[in-house]
Amino acid sequence: MKYLLIIFLFMTFFVGCNNEFKNQAEPFTITLASTSNLQHSSMRATARVPVNARIILLSSEELKASTITTNNIYIQQVDGTKVPMNLKFTERSITLLPILHLVPNLDYEIIVTTSLQNVRGEHLSHNYTIPFRSNSQIDLAGPTLFNTLPQASNSVNPYAQLFVQFSEPISPIHFDSNAFKVYSGTSTFIEVSGSVSLSGSLIHFIPDNNLTLGTVHKIELNASTIYDLAGNPYQGNPLETINFSTYASGSQT
Repeated sequence: MKYLLIIFLFMTFFVGCNNEFKNQAEPFTITLASTSNLQHSSMRATARVPVNARIILLSSEELKASTITTNNIYIQQVDGTKVPMNLKFTERSITLLPILHLVPNLDYEIIVTTSLQNVRGEHLSHNYTIPFRSNSQIDLAGPTLFNTLPQASNSVNPYAQLFVQFSEPISPIHFDSNAFKVYSGTSTFIEVSGSVSLSGSLIHFIPDNNLTLGTVHKIELNASTIYDLAGNPYQGNPLETINFSTYASGSQT
């Protein structure tokens, strides 16, 4: 569950002409978002992931579908034995789905090759090898609500930002802005406009304008868009509601 590994792959592509780069390219950044906060390095990773783990790659560039193949993106044991797997992808994401469970307590590598391209036909700058290790656990439990800010029935300042934290990282593939809605009012609720973002286990909402003073508000979580990285659904109400209020006048400390 919380030991699952999700790989956020932010790709910066080089523009080349006759094998010469026209512009100086920005370096690639790979962040391994897991409970152990791994960073990419040449050393063997110590991350322990469930044997039913799946890996999600996110790209900052829209990808060329014909280059998203198991020849270009795959998982292998350290002796080079490839893991039979399928790929699912959208314009900017790739999910690696092993057909069978991983072998328990074994070292693996995720390989992403330079054959992967964006829609403009630009390649990754170099191959990447991302190590991890399986454990003997199977993740069958979905995420639960861990904490909220504000907490239920509490009051906040009108300029407050809102947060919801879960017991484990949430899948960015399923998540969208409909997962988190904010409303104001009592008998008639008006949706509060703002921006929603997901980072690991945390959803962050920033209102476009200050919240209305002295007013009841509520956060609604749509469970149909909240899954963990193994695809397990949220273990709560289908429509989770957190009620709170704003202070009647001015800001409070």
